[in-house]
Amino acid sequence: MGFQSLLSNWLIPNQFYGGNVCKGEGFSICAIEFDDQGELWDPQQLEDTIEHIQYECQKSEGGSVSKDPGKAGEVIVITFTHGWMHNASPKDENLQKFSDLIKTRAKAERDFAKASNRLPRPIIGVYLAWRGLLWNIPCVKYFTFWSRKAAALRVGNLSCTEVLFRIMRAVKSKNGRSQCIFVGHSFGGLIIENAICKALLGSIFMNDDEAKDFPSDLVVLINPACEASGAKQFVDILERNKVIVEMGETTTKDGLTFPILISITSVNDKATKLAFPFGQFFVGLLKSFRKYVEPPIGLPSQRRLHSHTAGHIPYFHNFKVQPICGEEINQGKLVFSTDNGSSKYEIVPLDNGHKTLPFWLMQAPKEIVPNHSDIFNTAFENMLSALLQWANTSVEPTKVKCNRAGAGTMAKSASQMAE
Repeated sequence: MGFQSLLSNWLIPNQFYGGNVCKGEGFSICAIEFDDQGELWDPQQLEDTIEHIQYECQKSEGGSVSKDPGKAGEVIVITFTHGWMHNASPKDENLQKFSDLIKTRAKAERDFAKASNRLPRPIIGVYLAWRGLLWNIPCVKYFTFWSRKAAALRVGNLSCTEVLFRIMRAVKSKNGRSQCIFVGHSFGGLIIENAICKALLGSIFMNDDEAKDFPSDLVVLINPACEASGAKQFVDILERNKVIVEMGETTTKDGLTFPILISITSVNDKATKLAFPFGQFFVGLLKSFRKYVEPPIGLPSQRRLHSHTAGHIPYFHNFKVQPICGEEINQGKLVFSTDNGSSKYEIVPLDNGHKTLPFWLMQAPKEIVPNHSDIFNTAFENMLSALLQWANTSVEPTKVKCNRAGAGTMAKSASQMAE
């Protein structure tokens, strides 16, 4: 009996917490929970979230509800998926800090609106929760890597893809200028990558080489616990098909291409730098890897791509975060400050073959992202805000296309040369 009591305290059950829509001044927070097999615990959570987003989107700039899309106001929806050792418990630190982040963004939006002589946009936070925490025992819980990674892959399947696309449709169908942002942390990054990247590529390839509206404005992965092999495939696809993001009549801003996906890893993230390769070593023992024929300079072996994250492989880095001195913070530039404003940083491209891709991958100094878990801090929030502000232009919606015809012509020419 005593052992069962201890077990019930240590083992976190596969349970439904039943989070509801929470509202405050200028913000609201919704929760959608998945069980350990990746199914929705309660589909009504999804319906309530979509209904709430649609209601906020139907509000006119005067605050009343309007069925006329031309009078719909703008909203900002930030969907966050937590990582390892977290869940939907009201006491969970990630849920609490995400809620604080949404409240902070709502206040910042009110201040911005006042300074810009405009009405503030409602901020809607959507917390996607799963059973990332399995044990409460301090030592044992670190050995749940393999179990929770497998669970993250199950969660990032069909039901999650449905959730993400219904959120995107609810946001974009009323006002193309509304922002739809997805953020995934740790194994939450793996969930987002698994659930959304295939779907986003499908949106690109179904457009007959013409620029079409894209369903999301930005996907951000923070300290993602994903094999670098996935990043390589994504980079290869973007390069082969010459994928381009358009904002109005332009494909660049300040000489930089617009991103659809940004991956940020802390230089001090020991979980993905040390623990991830250790866990993947055992996973890869029974797998087969091939050698690349004439690989690009700096590309690691296929085995190393499987055992490491892209954030710790310099070959994939096409941007960097570096300190600057004596420069004022410009809201239209990729410049931001720490929490006290004493240190300033800028995001700049690296001079390599990947800098023109709409997939930005970079490391962040520990002053911005101190470690694997501490992502809800002012410095990183300022960095994320700078990226969002830079990407948000006066022309909406975001459009994406690929030059498949050009890629086909290149392939045909290469075939003729071989003959």
